[in-house]
Order: sequence, then structure tokens, then C-alpha cells
Amino acid sequence: STYAVVRNNLYVSSTGNDASGYGTVNKPYATIQKAYDSAHTTANINVMSNITQVNTAVMNLGKTITLKSPSSTNSIIRDTTLITNVLFNINSGTVNLSNIIIDGNNVQAEQGLIFLAGAYLTMDSSTTLRNSISTKINGGVIQTGGRSTFVINGGLITNNRASSSGAIHNSPDCEVIINGGTITNNAAVSGSGGDGNGGAISNYGSLKIYGGTITQNTATGRGGAIFTSTYEGSVSTVNISAGTISNNSAGNGGAISLLTSTVNISGTALIDKNTATYNGGGIISENGTVNMSGGIISNNKANATSGNGGGIAYYNSSGIISGGEIKGNSAWHGFGLMIQQASTITMNGGVISGNTGVNGCVALYNSPATFILNGGTIKNNTGTEANGGVIPWNGGGTTTYTYKSGTVTGNKPTNSY
Repeated sequence: STYAVVRNNLYVSSTGNDASGYGTVNKPYATIQKAYDSAHTTANINVMSNITQVNTAVMNLGKTITLKSPSSTNSIIRDTTLITNVLFNINSGTVNLSNIIIDGNNVQAEQGLIFLAGAYLTMDSSTTLRNSISTKINGGVIQTGGRSTFVINGGLITNNRASSSGAIHNSPDCEVIINGGTITNNAAVSGSGGDGNGGAISNYGSLKIYGGTITQNTATGRGGAIFTSTYEGSVSTVNISAGTISNNSAGNGGAISLLTSTVNISGTALIDKNTATYNGGGIISENGTVNMSGGIISNNKANATSGNGGGIAYYNSSGIISGGEIKGNSAWHGFGLMIQQASTITMNGGVISGNTGVNGCVALYNSPATFILNGGTIKNNTGTEANGGVIPWNGGGTTTYTYKSGTVTGNKPTNSY
């Protein structure tokens, strides 16, 4: 077209034309790429119909773009020939997704839907990211890099799969913020170089959860909902102050698995009804830190005949429990807390109650595992064979249980050894 006017409200349609179109309602473009290249530094790109994306849209000009449907929700769909790259490569500026569906079309591709590098991405309550299968690159939906931020204000992320990071792969120095929405039915399945960790999310940077629901995700390895770890000296943290993580499953860490990372649970966070095939029905920490000042960890299950840590399993880890509730969880040993190896856990407050298993609601095993009770309540937990309260085993070396303050009561058959 010779009509080359930069606009801030552009239109794209399956019946449009990049050569003769103007990007208007009556003469729309055919591709997101043409609309992006033609847009002002701040602009809306309106998707007027379902469109099939044959090539990657590269957004690298530092613009602020809102990608949306103008009325009914339309879809941007991966073409069956687009199998080696993402649908969107966003490496500068800001992109806001609003009232739009980005659909991987269940095509087995080498990468997910979006690569975000050095940019800012948001999605709202009427946006869906779905049906993406990544066969080589981590992150069924999105992989971040280069100090990026991805903000989930609402919407749905569902039915995505990768060999690691079923939906979201958050790289070092990057940030994912979840304020709302639902992340469900995603899977990390080991293979093609992936380890099957992080059914919904793998985090190597900063993950902040202020709301939303992460549910019914699966991982064949670690972390049915979230796997968090460090990479080459990076710092990784997960802060959960609200929202629900429920009904997820994994080999270890039904809800969350962490390696050399830190998880802080506070406020009204709920970690509920997650299942581990082996250890850590709710959370498993290996060489990491899990602190709890509020929230609830409830009704999670580790293996009933060999699994440790129905609520939280600590291995060579640390933690301070100063509030919240750990209740209704189950496991073989340590059905509330399992404290193993060089782990030191201090309880200053909170309640651990109504957990069930074979031996020890709070169980210590392998030297120099340490539990310091400085406050809070451990009550009404039940072991079918031995102590339902606190049990330090010395078969694997000396363990240490130090009572300073707090209440241990109503546990069956005994409160503590």
C-alpha cells in the first residue's frame, strides 16, 4: 500500500491484506507483524477474526502494544507448519494481552507460544493461552529471559505441555507476578532433554503469587505446580501471600519442589489436596528454605507406605514457622513435617494439627536434623504405629529436638519421644 500512515488503533483479519490494506476496520492487515511494524509507539492491535499464524511475529521496536479482540474473543492459532519457533518473540517494550486467545493448536513444535526477552507482558481476565506442546525448549507457553516481567492479572493458561516447565519457564533475573487467573491442566513430562519438573511453572528468578489458582497440573519429576531452583549462581525466590495451589501431582513435591531456593508462605495462601508419588505431598525442599508466617498447608498426601513429609519435607534445608496452619496432611513418616539430614527448623508460632500417618507428625531423621519448638501448637495428630507428635530418630545419626515453649498435646499414641 502507498497509504503509509502510522496509527494507534490498527486492525488485523483473516480476510485482510498486508500489501493493499490500511490497517483500518474496512481495510485491515492480514498479519500481526504488519500491524506491529506500522503501529505508533503506543497502539492497539485489534484481531477482528480468528487468524492462523504462519510465521513468528517479532516485536523488537520498544512499543507499547495492546493485542486484543474488539468484541467477541478471537484466536491467534499456530499453523501446523510453524514448528521450529514461537508465535511471538517479544524482546523490547510492553505487550498487553486482552480478550484474546493464543492457541498452540496442539501442534508438536520445538518451542512454546511466546519468548519474552527484556520486555514486559501482561494478560487480563478474558485472555487464554492454550494447547501448546513444546518438544525441545522449556516452557509450554512462555519462556522468559533478559530481565523480563510477565504479569498474570487474570485469564486462563491451560492444556499446555513440555518436557520441563509445562506452561511457564521463568529464567534467572526475570519475574513472574500472578494476581489472578487460573493455571490448570498443564504437564511437564520428562523426555527430549527435559526432566519433567514444574507441571505449571519452573522458576529460576522471582515468582510472586498474590492471587489466582494453580490446579490440576502434573509433573513426572518434581513440583506438580511449581519447581524452583537456582542456575549458575542465580537467586530464586517464591513468595506466596494469597491464591490457591490445589490438586496438583508430581513424583516429589505435589505442589512445590525447591532446590537451593527460597519459598515464603504468608497471608491467605492455600496449598491444598496435592499429591506426591514419593515425598513432600505439599512441599519438598532440598538444600533450600521454606518459611511460613501465614496461610494453610492442608490435605496433601505423600506416599502412605514409603513417603515422607505430608505437609513439608525438608532435606538439608532450613525454615522458620511463625504462623499459619499445617493440617490434615498424610504420609508414612513426618506427616506434618519431615526434617532430614542437615536441616534446622524453628517453630515460633502457628498450628500443626490433624495430620495422620505411621510415625511422627514432626519426624527427625539422619544427623544432624534439628527441630526447635519455641512457640505454636502441635495437636491432635495421629500415628498408627508410634508417636503422633514429635519423634527424633537416631538410627541415621544424632538428631536434636529442643523444646523451649509452645504446646504439644492430644497427639496419639504419644505426644513426643
